[in-house]
Amino acid sequence: MTENENAAEYLLSPTPRYSTVLALMVLLAGLWAYRNSFTAPFLFDDLNNIVENTKLDRFWPTADSLLVRRPIPHLSLAINFALGGLDVRGYHAVNIAIHFSAGLILFDLARRTLVMPRFQRLYQRDAAGIAFAAALIWTVHPLQTESVTYTIQRCESLMGLFFLLALYCVSRSVRSSWSWAWYLGSGAACWLGMASKEVMAAAPFVIALYDRIFLSNSWEEVVRRRWGLYLVFLSALAWLMAGLAPAFDPDRISTIGLGTKGLSPWEYLSSQPAVILHYFRLSFWPDVLCLDYRWPISRTNFEIFGLGVIILAMLGSSLAALRYRPAWGFLGTSIFLILAPTSSVMPIKDLAVEHRMYLPLAPLVVLVVLGAHRVSLVLPDDKARKLLRGGLLAMVALPLILRTIERNWDYNNPIKMWSNVLRVAPNNDRAHYNLARQIRARGELELAIEYYEQVLQLNPYHEKAHNDLAISLAGKALYREAAEHYEAALRIDPEYAIALVNYGNLHARAGRFGEAEVYYRKAIKADTEFAAPHVHLGEMSLRQGKLRSALANFRRADVLAPNQLGANTQIAWILATADDQEIRDGQQAVEIAERLVRQFGESEYRLLDVLAAGYAEVGRIDEAIEKARAAYHLASAAEREEDKQAIQLRLKQYREGEPYRIHEGEVLQGALQSASE
Repeated sequence: MTENENAAEYLLSPTPRYSTVLALMVLLAGLWAYRNSFTAPFLFDDLNNIVENTKLDRFWPTADSLLVRRPIPHLSLAINFALGGLDVRGYHAVNIAIHFSAGLILFDLARRTLVMPRFQRLYQRDAAGIAFAAALIWTVHPLQTESVTYTIQRCESLMGLFFLLALYCVSRSVRSSWSWAWYLGSGAACWLGMASKEVMAAAPFVIALYDRIFLSNSWEEVVRRRWGLYLVFLSALAWLMAGLAPAFDPDRISTIGLGTKGLSPWEYLSSQPAVILHYFRLSFWPDVLCLDYRWPISRTNFEIFGLGVIILAMLGSSLAALRYRPAWGFLGTSIFLILAPTSSVMPIKDLAVEHRMYLPLAPLVVLVVLGAHRVSLVLPDDKARKLLRGGLLAMVALPLILRTIERNWDYNNPIKMWSNVLRVAPNNDRAHYNLARQIRARGELELAIEYYEQVLQLNPYHEKAHNDLAISLAGKALYREAAEHYEAALRIDPEYAIALVNYGNLHARAGRFGEAEVYYRKAIKADTEFAAPHVHLGEMSLRQGKLRSALANFRRADVLAPNQLGANTQIAWILATADDQEIRDGQQAVEIAERLVRQFGESEYRLLDVLAAGYAEVGRIDEAIEKARAAYHLASAAEREEDKQAIQLRLKQYREGEPYRIHEGEVLQGALQSASE
């Protein structure tokens, strides 16, 4: 063992308690920064991938899943869904745990690397402090909120965790009598990372570079000592690339935007210098953060070539440093290697998103902290140096924590979030659209209509905006105008299943059941996994007194979207109240309704109304009266006069000891609601 290696061993051995205290300080600072993130609602892509994802009841994605190439995030979301449904707190707790785990791995990886022979003794002596500063800044940096508080970007943070873990396991394998176990852990982490997000493709190259610079004396030694591990890495990379192959089919639009139509590799590449420099600016000065930039394609020579020269100079300096200052060169080169999958020639539908800096921020922060440490050495007194380092760290970390807290409040208020986006990107049609959705959800239909119209001014071919504007117009009883926008949405996309259902609903409300059924059938053909048209066909059959047909449609909806409130409530309603004895089954109705109450609570008056009908059917009259009373009070509080009167009539029957029988044309569930979400 060399003298430097002996020094490294000495420096590592006496400080486990000190390192543990520093690690706890990283965790405490992270908890302070993210303490207000647990209640942030789902927004933007969360809605498609979590709220509306009917596959989350399955622990492994099917071939048509949105996250088929990312099965590990899908599995983690499915576990969240199984344990807590759509309670956002559980999802945020997992995201934060992933991020903090990555921060702790970064701390120990940096600490152990800094005592290796490649670094001078002046860094080795302060390894724990340097690692602490880097891990702290990386963990609390507001640029990370998009990968932590924005729930679906768990894909990014999971990839970052497994990337760091794979590298950490390789670093620990040296001088360990259990090298094979560390190799096994590194290989497993690499596979898990590849199954989390495509950026993990950079991991084998970063790990090989780390191996050559810090652990081996030559590339020949790298191959000789760890060839089996790199075969595992390459097999994981081959699996990833095979899974990506369909995304480059020009006739398909990938869910992650690979091979995006209308965006050439050159347009994407030439726009990245401005994007990367923006990432770097936010790393040092995160004043304006934006969830959805809609970054424009670079067109001018300055944007393409002027800024491109700056990026090439940075990359060239990093590559040159590999020869003369290998440790520093590794950090600089790693930034560009990790950015390469998303910031080079591969077109992705969004030119710039902040979560792409989640992992590249780690080597950048370490590089800056090392530079600050080197500058502090100009002070001759050791105590003065420590005071300077502590003061600088406090001056940096505290504003970052406060900015992260502020950013998390933005996530808690989607209207503020999208308003902030519009301040950065005023012509962003997606931001206008999402802001309109939030305003409509708040019941401000007139204001929502104004924002939807702004969306269509920016993008007349936004079929979702046409659909949602139609819903808002129908809510204001402007049915002719609503029909025009449904038709516009269907001209843009004739197989837009949600618009087909909603246009069918518009016909059904007007009593045009034949036309409504045509649109529901088209929606089923357009999306065979969509439950809503079956629900509405069932409601329409129920209105027409066709109980068997209604029950069949509701049961089909339950198969497609199990345990949903709407279809199951209607099933229980028919089973409890049908005139036909061959259909009626009070005991089954009670079982379904009780299960729904356990799942959704007793705050929904229609559900309590159904449970009361079931209890009356099986002779549990006192319980029927109790639940009907509760349903009556809830309907009264909600100012639903028509429903309140209907419940009151049923309550009178229960008091007379009679079960309720369904009337022809009666629908319980506020039928024909818009399938807008």
